[in-house]
Amino acid sequence: MSISRNIPFCIPHFPEEDIPGILDRLREPLCSGLLTQGSNVREFEERFANYVGTKYGVALNSCTAALHIALECIGVGKGDEVIVPSNTFVATANAALYCGASPVFAEIDPQTFNINPQDIRNKITPKTKAIIPVHIAGQPCDMEPIMEIAREYNLYVIEDAAHAHGSVYKGQKCGSFGIANCFSFYPTKVMAGAEGGIITTDDEEIAGKARRLRNVGRGGMGPLEITEIGYNYRMNELQAVLCLHQFDNLAKLLEKRNKIAEWYTARLKDIDGIRPPYIGDNVSCSYYAYIIKVNSVNRDELRDKLGQQGIGTSIMFHPVHLQPIYRKLFGYKEGMLPLTEEVSRKVLSLPIYPKMSEDDVDYVVSTLKKEMHNAARHQTGRGK
Repeated sequence: MSISRNIPFCIPHFPEEDIPGILDRLREPLCSGLLTQGSNVREFEERFANYVGTKYGVALNSCTAALHIALECIGVGKGDEVIVPSNTFVATANAALYCGASPVFAEIDPQTFNINPQDIRNKITPKTKAIIPVHIAGQPCDMEPIMEIAREYNLYVIEDAAHAHGSVYKGQKCGSFGIANCFSFYPTKVMAGAEGGIITTDDEEIAGKARRLRNVGRGGMGPLEITEIGYNYRMNELQAVLCLHQFDNLAKLLEKRNKIAEWYTARLKDIDGIRPPYIGDNVSCSYYAYIIKVNSVNRDELRDKLGQQGIGTSIMFHPVHLQPIYRKLFGYKEGMLPLTEEVSRKVLSLPIYPKMSEDDVDYVVSTLKKEMHNAARHQTGRGK
């Protein structure tokens, strides 16, 4: 069967006309030999932190590294518990394990698919030290009650803002609420830096410790004294150049993603069995992903049919607590988080990236509508 269109799930946005400028900026670190922790990293840290609204930024080689270091900076260790959603990438929970702590999984809100503040409260024990809310697909978590719970129980909040570049909750940017907050610059993210991450914080002590920990425990380069048991988590200059390019274009990237989301929502709202993303009041979403909920047909069969028509999709996340390694380590079983598990079987992320055209969206939606109709008709036939 020939495929008439090819619409991948995501494409990093580096326009052809921008490539010469990027290459020119890469020339300086390549020629100087200063390929790590140079002026581009420092510039990116300062500019991104200022944009988010925090005093400090500490650039790293991944968001996973950022989450790990952020937990270490607040003293999370053996015997502690960290409350996280299961509807997330496994790195969110793994970061607690890296520190010798245990992730404790909370249920999600059925509308936003983000962590449910009420279930955070239910999961608090004397061992709880921190909460990691994850802004899924750039949809801000309900930070007001989360911060209130944290103050009530004297807990730290670390935002996993891997999807939330430019997302806003009640006038305040995501990534500025917690004691330390973590962003990703993986190729699929709103800002694509090949790889990379950053911690944003207002705490000078945390910023200083994070800089040492990312650099194998040193305060700088060369034969300096090792004051921490650190890691090789540095962002290099080439990554920083790509991140700076993406940052310069962030407003345009967000504008285009929101426009694509508007196209989708306008076309999907009348399709039976499909629930478009819910966006709450007083928030702005980055639309890292456009997540629909498929209520009337088998999600996996629908995804296969879309793929056969050249449409790339993602199911984002299988619940972390049901991953084989977490079942093995902690004995988790199905039924522990029924809402998370039910949603995970029904959500589907449609293609969204700045190069998408309105015609592309029309093709995705018309194909989706056709395959939904075919699947429903097939199910009706099987039921006779």
